[in-house]
Amino acid sequence: MSGRAVSAPVCTLHLALSGPHSRKGNAIHIVLDTNQFLQFESADCRREFGVNFAGVTLPPLVYAEIILRRNPRRSLNWLKSFSVRLGWTRGEVIRAITEGSESEISELRPFVSEVILKAASGNLFNPTQELRTWARDAKDRNLKFLSGMRQATREFRRLLRNLTAQGAAPPKTKFKDLEDALLHVGQGPDSFLGSLILPVDGKGNPKPTACSSPETLFSAVMENQFLRRWFLSLVCYTMGVAEAWENEEYNINPGLKRDDATDVTIPLYAANGDCIVTRDKMLQRIVSMVEPACRVSTLHFK
Repeated sequence: MSGRAVSAPVCTLHLALSGPHSRKGNAIHIVLDTNQFLQFESADCRREFGVNFAGVTLPPLVYAEIILRRNPRRSLNWLKSFSVRLGWTRGEVIRAITEGSESEISELRPFVSEVILKAASGNLFNPTQELRTWARDAKDRNLKFLSGMRQATREFRRLLRNLTAQGAAPPKTKFKDLEDALLHVGQGPDSFLGSLILPVDGKGNPKPTACSSPETLFSAVMENQFLRRWFLSLVCYTMGVAEAWENEEYNINPGLKRDDATDVTIPLYAANGDCIVTRDKMLQRIVSMVEPACRVSTLHFK
């Protein structure tokens, strides 16, 4: 197994890394996908990333997969040597959007506070049975999330049919890129993007929120770098499943996998300048679409 780092082609020149990809002065967190965890442990990370390597960001579903391994001790011991940033769960993020004011949403950072993380670090690296139960439940909830994405895909296809009937959709209802798509499906709270952002209850009815209007909630979410990146990733994923991209490489086999729920959530935990370490081509392509200027980049180890 080699520890050679390979950049996704779109963002090769923009990676905020040391060595041949460096932009001096940048300290990044790497956001780890499960499929690269073992390779990353085996690599000399400090040699690969140098002094600008700030630490590891763990999406909660990635952490869940780690502690459910038969023997997670090696991975957990390896993590102890780094500054670890742990993400909120999807439910916690949605609750913050529902209960937060416009300013709180626009400034939200979806990470467990350092004070809480330090207090819980004994459990974080030495997981209890309670944590393992949470991890199993979290993986099971992926199925519910995917069910919601299937419904979103059906809604998107219905939207395309309506756009076509109105003469507003491009030929064959295919879109060139995300900018092109958002002109048709991303303008305000009544758009398809808005339907993903605005909180709903179990029956699909709008939930009351602390924001003054759906418009201000939509604007606050789109001003937040983390939330914007996540919801745009969901748009890209849904459109891929609906086979709505002109570039067939970006369309996704409609047989949704449980792992997709983890992968499509990972962009939520990347800050500007961070790097997502994944070999999942779907996730690499989504990041390149959401971040054409490569404020967040991807990288994988062969």
